[in-house]
Amino acid sequence: MIWRTLVFFAALLAVGVGVDYLAQTPGELTMVWFGWEITTTASFAMVMLGILMVLIVILTRVYSWLDDVPRRLRQSYKAKNQQQGFEAFASTMQSLAIGDQKQALKYAKRAQKLLPQLPLAEALLAETMAQEPDSKLAIPHYARLLDSPQTSSIGLRGLLTFALSDGDSERALTYAEEFYQKNPSSVWILEVLTNIYSRQHQFDKALGYVEKWHKITTRKGTAEQKKQTEFMLACIRWQYAQELVTTEQRDKAIPLLVKWVKEQPQYIILSLLLVNAYIQDDKQDKALKTLVKTYKVTPNRDIAIMWLDLMGNAREDILLKKADAMLAPWQDTMPSLIFKAKVAIKARAWVEARKNLEKALLIGEDRTLFQTFAELENTQQHNSPNAARWLRRALVAPDRQQDYDGFKTECEQWRRSLQEATVVDTSFNIPKNNILRLPAY
Repeated sequence: MIWRTLVFFAALLAVGVGVDYLAQTPGELTMVWFGWEITTTASFAMVMLGILMVLIVILTRVYSWLDDVPRRLRQSYKAKNQQQGFEAFASTMQSLAIGDQKQALKYAKRAQKLLPQLPLAEALLAETMAQEPDSKLAIPHYARLLDSPQTSSIGLRGLLTFALSDGDSERALTYAEEFYQKNPSSVWILEVLTNIYSRQHQFDKALGYVEKWHKITTRKGTAEQKKQTEFMLACIRWQYAQELVTTEQRDKAIPLLVKWVKEQPQYIILSLLLVNAYIQDDKQDKALKTLVKTYKVTPNRDIAIMWLDLMGNAREDILLKKADAMLAPWQDTMPSLIFKAKVAIKARAWVEARKNLEKALLIGEDRTLFQTFAELENTQQHNSPNAARWLRRALVAPDRQQDYDGFKTECEQWRRSLQEATVVDTSFNIPKNNILRLPAY
């Protein structure tokens, strides 16, 4: 500030000295212009030159201002449109929040018209139109969103959703793969890709995506989400391994199944498939060990029956001893008591069989229990009337063995859903009662 003041007074002093000098030495200036001879003092000529320079500066400023008027008018118009566009944008969001779809669509169209260079306005219009009865009118708007990096994911998700609703797996897969490339950690797209490839029976590709999905959900998901991905992972592993076994690739299937059974021992389908693969490879001992380990985790009826069949013609005392060792963790549960009775029947230990069945009967009524009673009666006396009585009771008895199903029924339902569904969806949910638990007898 001080320096500016000093400079101003210095300039003022210089002008004063110059004027004083011109006043003392006015001089004379002669100029011939277009045949006219003009004679004047030097001081007057310099004053006129200064006035001319000032006029030139003023005229230049006026011209620049006039030349800039159209640009400023355009900027003002653009700013006004932008302001109105943002107001329409906000009104759209407010209308959607209160459920006024008609007003929301009206404001969304206005926002898109006033803000043509803003991709988000196009996205808002597309999302709003997607909620209309004729939602397919939103497809062109979603397609336009692909041109902008900021909104391409919104466009891909919208187009993918319409492709899924139309059952167009090929088109949906194209959009899904492109969306995945942009958003590889999106749980939603991993679930979609898992389901699409599963319904196309490309379980090798589905397995890659469901493993990533499961990994992310294990870190960040809720308990319900973790249970869902755990189930999907087991089902797809089961189907993939089954394909390998069916196509005589057991050398590849068995190591994978061994690893997966350790990771998900509660899923009986994996253990049963591993046992079948061992049997086809003539590895009975490994099959039996797998059945024993699995039964210790889940006392499943199918596991027990398969073990009993594989034991074949083992000596009666050895059969009873090995059965007791396998059933030790679950010895007082109904499935184990019934199975002990079946082993005793095979060993022709009738008293032991009846003892276990009567002990199981104290726990509650069960369909398999009554059927085993009938088997015991028929073994001791062909066409026994007592056997018929037990079978009649079995017809109306509950099936308590379902508590130890080991997700087998749910996985079979999932497998059938792949064949029955005509539209690709991600809505399959496992029942809430599928968690392994002790029965409430």
